[in-house]
Amino acid sequence: MPKYTEEDLGRAKKFVADGFTVYKAAKDTGVPYETLRRHIFGINVTGSTGSGRPTVLTRTEEDKLVEILAYLARQAFPLDTSDICDLVQQFLNNLGRETQWKDNRPTRFWLSRFKARHAGVLATRKPEILTITRAKSLTEEVVGAFFSMYNGVLVDLGRGQAGQHLQPR
Repeated sequence: MPKYTEEDLGRAKKFVADGFTVYKAAKDTGVPYETLRRHIFGINVTGSTGSGRPTVLTRTEEDKLVEILAYLARQAFPLDTSDICDLVQQFLNNLGRETQWKDNRPTRFWLSRFKARHAGVLATRKPEILTITRAKSLTEEVVGAFFSMYNGVLVDLGRGQAGQHLQPR
């Protein structure tokens, strides 16, 4: 994801319109010089910040997913890569969103990039044997809180309905 916002880009364009050089405006706002130059001169501009294919999940959706994964890890219930892919697949199916992935299941490449984008919060660790303490912490309340949080995310994003709730299998 780009390290600048639409507001930064707009501010940089205004600086250039006010007489700043493209170089100075880019340096002052944090927008890459070449990106700003393309936007100023209308060269190959797609209307979105950043380059490449747009992400499948929005920044807000990814942030919510990271929040859920961190919550589960704090509750001594970390997910492995397959579980994360299952969760994303179910999330996309619940939203009714079609992706380029087979059956809406994320690829290993997406998962590696997702982990890289959120390296400050997510970490991969070698699984440990489930201790009795950890097993006892996986209560109905913990599972219920997860599904409550997950349903809240769907409602917050306008993709779910307040009366419609997912339940554990």
